[in-house]
Amino acid sequence: MSSTTSAILYALTVSASPASTVPDDAASKPHHGKGRFHNPWDSWVELSPLSIMGEMTKRAVTGDLKWPDTTPPTVTVHKPNFLPSRETSKLRATWLGHACFYAEFPGGLRVLFDPVFEDRCSPFSWLGPKRYTKPPCDVSEIPIIDMVVISHNHYDHLSLPTVKAISKKHPNCHFFVPLGNASWFKEAGINNVTELDWWDERDLTLSPTKSGVEKVTEPDAPATKSAEIVGRISCLPCQHTSARGAFDRSKTLWASWGVESGGKKIYFGGDTGYRAVCDLKGVEDDHAEQYNLPVCPAFKQVGELRGPFDLGLIPIGAYDPRWLMSPMHADPHDAVNIFQDTKCKNALGMHWGTWVLTEEDVLEPPRKLKEAMKRNGLPETGAFDAKCDAYLNPDAPCSRCRKVGATCVISGPFKREHKRKRLSQLEHEAEELRKRLNGTNSTRPRNRITSPIGGLNGITDLSHTPQSLGSSTTGASPTQSIDPLAIHQQPLPINARPAPVVIHATTSPAGSDGPTQARTLKGVIVDAGEIDDIFQIFFQDHAPFLPILDPSTTPNGYYEQSTLLFWTIIFVASRNYNKNPTLFPTLAEPVLEMELLSMGSNAAPVFKIQSFLLFLTWPPPGFEVVFPMSGWLLHTAMQNGLHLPMASHEFGRNIRSLRSEPLQANKSILMMDMQRRSELWAYCIIVYQRACLCKGQPPRAMLDLVPDSGHKLCRQLTPILALQLRCLDIVSKCCISIFTTGVRNTSPEHERSMSALIRAHEAQLHDLVAQLPSNHNTLHPTIARLLIQVFYLYKDLSGSYDSCFTRLTSTACSVIDHLRVLYDNAETYAGSPMFIINALILASSVLLRLLKSSMSSKIDAEKAKNALFAGLNLMKYMILDAKDIASKCSAALNQLWNSPKAFRKADGSEYPTLRIRSRLVVSPVIDMACWWREEYEPDAPPTALPNNENDGSNEVSNANNSNNDLLSAPISNMANVGTEFGFLNDEFLTDFEWALDGGNGGNDYLLPPEAYSDLAWPAPTSSADLNLPPI
Repeated sequence: MSSTTSAILYALTVSASPASTVPDDAASKPHHGKGRFHNPWDSWVELSPLSIMGEMTKRAVTGDLKWPDTTPPTVTVHKPNFLPSRETSKLRATWLGHACFYAEFPGGLRVLFDPVFEDRCSPFSWLGPKRYTKPPCDVSEIPIIDMVVISHNHYDHLSLPTVKAISKKHPNCHFFVPLGNASWFKEAGINNVTELDWWDERDLTLSPTKSGVEKVTEPDAPATKSAEIVGRISCLPCQHTSARGAFDRSKTLWASWGVESGGKKIYFGGDTGYRAVCDLKGVEDDHAEQYNLPVCPAFKQVGELRGPFDLGLIPIGAYDPRWLMSPMHADPHDAVNIFQDTKCKNALGMHWGTWVLTEEDVLEPPRKLKEAMKRNGLPETGAFDAKCDAYLNPDAPCSRCRKVGATCVISGPFKREHKRKRLSQLEHEAEELRKRLNGTNSTRPRNRITSPIGGLNGITDLSHTPQSLGSSTTGASPTQSIDPLAIHQQPLPINARPAPVVIHATTSPAGSDGPTQARTLKGVIVDAGEIDDIFQIFFQDHAPFLPILDPSTTPNGYYEQSTLLFWTIIFVASRNYNKNPTLFPTLAEPVLEMELLSMGSNAAPVFKIQSFLLFLTWPPPGFEVVFPMSGWLLHTAMQNGLHLPMASHEFGRNIRSLRSEPLQANKSILMMDMQRRSELWAYCIIVYQRACLCKGQPPRAMLDLVPDSGHKLCRQLTPILALQLRCLDIVSKCCISIFTTGVRNTSPEHERSMSALIRAHEAQLHDLVAQLPSNHNTLHPTIARLLIQVFYLYKDLSGSYDSCFTRLTSTACSVIDHLRVLYDNAETYAGSPMFIINALILASSVLLRLLKSSMSSKIDAEKAKNALFAGLNLMKYMILDAKDIASKCSAALNQLWNSPKAFRKADGSEYPTLRIRSRLVVSPVIDMACWWREEYEPDAPPTALPNNENDGSNEVSNANNSNNDLLSAPISNMANVGTEFGFLNDEFLTDFEWALDGGNGGNDYLLPPEAYSDLAWPAPTSSADLNLPPI
């Protein structure tokens, strides 16, 4: 065929086809009734509208109703590549969303199936299901449309604006519809329409013409013999129904279709069920052998009488709940049976990934499709695929691209719209769940008092929306995105490294301070060459994470300005200084002493704040007071007016007196410009919030400290600093919301309420990232996403599949992937900031917990395992001392991975959720530590006071207890660590400020692991009964 065929006008002729074989009962039209059509098979069950409404209302009241989560990324959207002409040697089919396909036949025929390009599938433009996946193109961008095939008249398959647009641009386009639908088209001014009954066929002839006028012949007229493009269309049965209003149910027919042209055949399933499933309470697999239900026989008839087909377009979505949807909507297992019955050689899944029509996760259909193919003994990929399965292995092309030899490109997630409306819906959902929980709590017996820890977590106050959420609780609904909210969060290019700091030479300074001088601190001598090397390391490896210092200032200059800041720089960077490995351990104590002594005055606040920022970002191993010192840092910054950069003069000394004292001028906040004040305050917030998070404490959302201060502050900051601040602000608000809602209640209603809050903050983080340029830093948003999604581990891991765990797996793997490329040299990891180490430990702990649970069979376990091992290897490079957190967690994770008892009850059954639930984002890490201790130190002696042995006290030992020396005794080096991992005992837990050293071996100090939501504490007769101090 000539390449000029695209410019030729064709007249389409519809003529009768030669008689084909039809089923024996076709002539009797068993699907015709009095004024309506019906499905004439035992596989169909008619449900009345009243019964449907009653059951759905019941599901809403009982909390069984599910709201799929459509937070991006969901379905990957590719720009279609339509052929510029009719010339092609292969059959091509392009999925344009939901049930819409554009087929390009080798003979030149171009067919569009069930086109709907509107935002909502509804009679109203403002009401009804709204797209969460935008169309990959506009209907006007499709170059050639010879005919449009409509399966039935539901709004997600037939759109008036779309068909009008097609008819206007392609006036010769012909529409084929099931019986009874032609009048609707003619009322819309479209006369090029032919309606067919089941088993009817028509031949198509596209003849070159100068005028381009269409010809439609009577059914008995012969086809044009000299036609260049020919085809045949068959109207075939399927199991469904129809309606466009409240009173026209089943008044028009529904159908599947077969189209043949150029030696290739397509089967279009339209919208169909396969069998009717009753309400099987608690049964997830209705395809088990014991459920031998009648199936629709029409598909085998189609396969035998019209097959085989080169390509099947078969629906796989909108099937949950099964008792309601199964008669009219096939699930992926039904779809595979249809695939086999109709004798399709290959197939693509459709009717999913566009609108939320039912309750299954939006990305569940392609996952279940692979399971169904495997179950039927068919290849999981290459025969029957969903459009794109790149989420199953982000590092490899999807099976579809591999099959056609195309380059697999994952586009960025699209920007979600109508955020305020979704926010309102989510807040309403969360509020309703809280009210229900509060009503449940109010029905408890009055003689039972609430757990004091439950009271702290706000379980008894769930009827109130957390004040901290404010307007930031953005929404999403329950489920996932490509494999889900990931698996996978859409894979984006990793940009983990901070911007480098421009380093100036210090050995030959341009100033007048001369060569670098050697310095001494408490007998520790650091010569000039070492100081120059260490400063070089600092500005190369450390300053990019905390760029608060001027690299043009020489070491001598820093020493003259502030000895505290000078020695803090030396101490921080000496951890990477391999030429003299003795510096770091010997400087730890004197530098810590300097830091603590400086807290006694407010002199030189700028350098003091900078020193504490560095010290708390890179604390010494085993340092236990990062959290309280970060609070002191924040309050010092506020005392000097950093939180109000424009009003700092109201907090400091008179500026004229400062000008008269040059020595003090550069130490004053008043002498800093507005941007430097803002940046210093932002870093104070960041260090404080990270300290809270790493200790499992609810951080204050500091951007709301002063009305509108957060917005004004971020305008003054560099983009990377504003990004960090915004990410941590979202994480902080999420933690406060979860903490206020309560963390010990494990009821299904509470889990749904918690999930709603988590999804809200996930969506808010996505909206933040969507506004960033394409080359933005991806490290901080990825860590923030993990800190939000980690709360999903508070849910039941042994329950039914939830896509949130797949997203959590993907995020944890992504964090580790980011950290693997953070530095060029492995030795540099020893200088990692504390928040990087904590992120690695948390990601590894999350993956370990998921891999050790029953959820491992439902996530990408191989990818998770590889990421876990990579994380453990990274931890080894971060170890500075046998008592640091990286060393301890690395050893614990290693042993628990190889332990068959980890996260298991005494009877070997799985422990379904976290036992440690009050420590927010670090609960999985502490929970992991406790599981390790129970297995590897079950008989460890308690570290209680000797005089507590007989009084049964459960009070925590104070700092003056002699046995507490065991908690803080230093360990000199890794060589002292034996096979018993003695360093992972109480000292390990002091990193989290734990005191598992009460009476009875410490077991009484923790709440029992069961029945968190129903914990009854007996009412004491006096304070002595609870061993509490008198009030």
